[in-house]
Amino acid sequence: MACLEVLDIPSAASTDDLGLLVAQFAPVQRVLLLSHGPGTPGSALVWVAGGDAAAVADALDSHPLAGGLISVRLCGDPMRWVVSSVGTDQVGHIAPEATLADLTRVFSKFGPIYAPELRRAPESGKKDQWGFVNYSRVEDAEAAYAALRFRVVPELSGEYKLKLQYRPLS
Repeated sequence: MACLEVLDIPSAASTDDLGLLVAQFAPVQRVLLLSHGPGTPGSALVWVAGGDAAAVADALDSHPLAGGLISVRLCGDPMRWVVSSVGTDQVGHIAPEATLADLTRVFSKFGPIYAPELRRAPESGKKDQWGFVNYSRVEDAEAAYAALRFRVVPELSGEYKLKLQYRPLS
């Protein structure tokens, strides 16, 4: 089994659309959408079985999908990617000027994260009050929650205390 990293997925594309496209080149074992939202290109990991994974990646690179062109490359060691998350920290009171890089920098101090996101208010396009950070290890998510809950973190929350919720996933 090989892992493909798919980037620049148009927001109009679904997990099923991606899976059907990849299945034209190799049997699909799993599709994991990492980030995807209205007006924002998404990314995904796709595990394929059999065949030459490098040839599949080459065939799919710059392939059209839902009105856009996707980028595809091999993941390298597929075991470095987590197939299912075990914990998510939901982050509130994020300042409008905070960036995804700020969120990533603050939360990755507690362990590797994947698919962080900042939500934008649909009517204004501005960041609203929430973000999400996913961890593959329960201990990392719990450590971030314990350390940052109700703390002032200027690069994320300005002068306000962060509001966190921790949700272990099964």
